[in-house]
Amino acid sequence: MKFNTKLWKRSQKSFATTIPHIVLLGMNESVEHDVVWEYDSDMKKWTFSLEPKKTRAGKDGKSSSECASGAKQKGGRQ
Repeated sequence: MKFNTKLWKRSQKSFATTIPHIVLLGMNESVEHDVVWEYDSDMKKWTFSLEPKKTRAGKDGKSSSECASGAKQKGGRQ
């Protein structure tokens, strides 16, 4: 299956695109995900995968997804 999506410029060094809903089917939407990009130099192509977001402990020992009150924050746009 092949389809096109729009790529637009966000800032001087940043671009954005959308991920079609069909790509996200079957994904657990209650878990935040990271988009992991990987370049295959032999094939000269980029691929991406969606992986459950890993929590990182900060200097205060709280994960990056916790706010000062300890309540979970929602991620950015999805």
